[in-house]
Amino acid sequence: MANTTTKPVHDEYQYLNLIRSVLDTGETRPDRTGTGTLSIFAPPSLRFSLSDSTLPLLTTKRTFLRGIVEELLWFIQGSTDSTLLSKKGVKIWDGNGSKEFLEKRGLVGRREGDLGPVYGFQWRHFGAEYVDCERDYEGKGVDQLKECVRKIKEEPTDRRIILSAWNPADIPLMALPPCHMMCQFYVHLPPSVPPNANGTTEPVRKPKLSCLMYQRSADLGLGIPFNIASYALLTHMMAQVTNTEAHELIIQLGDAHVYRDHVDALEEQLKREPRAFPKVRWRRDVRDIDDFKAEDIVVEGPRASLRPLLLPHRTRHFSLRLPLFTQHGSPQKPSPPEPESKPKILPATLKENIYTIPNLLTVSRIIACPILGWAIVQNDFVTATSLLVYAGLTDLVDGFLARRFKMQSVLGTILDPAADKTLMTTLTITLAIKGMVPVPLAVIILGRDVLLSLSAFYIRYTSLPQPKTWTRYWDFSIPSAEVHPTAISKVNTALQLLLMGTTTISPLIPADISLGLQALQWIVGTTTVWSGASYIFSKDAVKIVASKTGLKP
Repeated sequence: MANTTTKPVHDEYQYLNLIRSVLDTGETRPDRTGTGTLSIFAPPSLRFSLSDSTLPLLTTKRTFLRGIVEELLWFIQGSTDSTLLSKKGVKIWDGNGSKEFLEKRGLVGRREGDLGPVYGFQWRHFGAEYVDCERDYEGKGVDQLKECVRKIKEEPTDRRIILSAWNPADIPLMALPPCHMMCQFYVHLPPSVPPNANGTTEPVRKPKLSCLMYQRSADLGLGIPFNIASYALLTHMMAQVTNTEAHELIIQLGDAHVYRDHVDALEEQLKREPRAFPKVRWRRDVRDIDDFKAEDIVVEGPRASLRPLLLPHRTRHFSLRLPLFTQHGSPQKPSPPEPESKPKILPATLKENIYTIPNLLTVSRIIACPILGWAIVQNDFVTATSLLVYAGLTDLVDGFLARRFKMQSVLGTILDPAADKTLMTTLTITLAIKGMVPVPLAVIILGRDVLLSLSAFYIRYTSLPQPKTWTRYWDFSIPSAEVHPTAISKVNTALQLLLMGTTTISPLIPADISLGLQALQWIVGTTTVWSGASYIFSKDAVKIVASKTGLKP
């Protein structure tokens, strides 16, 4: 008799088929970002098996696992300060925590990074009066998370094991109202096993734990892959501390949408075949939900080796490109679903607009540097001073325009510091040629920059998680080390600009300021050496990111 058993369809196809459905049948709708979406309401729920330690981390795209782990731990801590995440290299909340965004929300007076009573606060202090992110709320409000842990252990059949982030009274105080609003835990009790004929019984099986999460607003391209993994990981953690086994994650969506500038990238993703999900395990036997640390969480599975999808970000900044699981076993090829109908063609804008006024002004500063240097060599200090003033003014104006009219771009974050460094190098070399800056001082300034640049290449190599390949070395979506400017370095930069600027305009000043310039030269020489040494001896200047993820450099 022929074997009619069929292999189960991979869970990830639910997500892929939902995207296909939205692209084919979604309603065209405006949205608060001005981009426009294709949307359907209340699609069929997504169900992901968590059995056998499975973690449904999507395999048809790269997903920022370290960000998922750190954000979830941040929620569990009840924190609302986005700067704590940012210091760990997880910047997904930076946009919503910026002063500009908070003021647009009417939250004037909030310090940067204070998101208000968002997810973690509601999980741990529901109903407490929110003051700011630095206040100690210990013992205030309802600790929903701890109550869920207690009920799973002591009242497993309770139908109120609920964790809610939606508090209407606190919505006006939040930088961003919660998208994933609530979840409910359900304990599957093991069946009663009667004694065998010989009077013995089988070992008692553990109860199983499932989680149902409701999400009112679901960005299918960026947000949902993050949310699936986050709530799956939370369920595994809850199972660990309640002595149950993670069983299933069910996700019900309200407004499930695709942004129109994500369409082409998602069409590419739909061509990819899912692979076996990775597994999650713990480095130690954690028994308290508050005791989990990032290094306790180990994710193992087939490594994602996919070309990153170009998905423009919304205000909430997700970075979903980092593959972060170790090679373990070989993936099983899943059975594909039935062929879908031919997709309709939709307009999409995927490329970032780099032709902005701020970028044009920055490029003009770079172009002006050779002219500035030539003017100094030719003793034309009127032209040199004019160009120096132009550089300073355009530096201020391009920053203002980029922030005020939302013209920020990735290219701009590269061009702006490049323009500043080009200006400083031009002034240092040409003023040294003219004898207006001592050659030893110029060597110190330029030598420091060269040594720091070489050190950056070395640190990048030594801190890069395995495997160390040429492609991964230049893939800066894989963070390996964070460099934070030291206090003396910031002071040194300001003093260098003051020295070079004053030296450039000194021929036009009627008074003799040579003694003042000599004193400033000695100060700059000292601070330059000091600032260079600070990167070597300061513990906070360079932080290895890989060590926080559990990966070996």
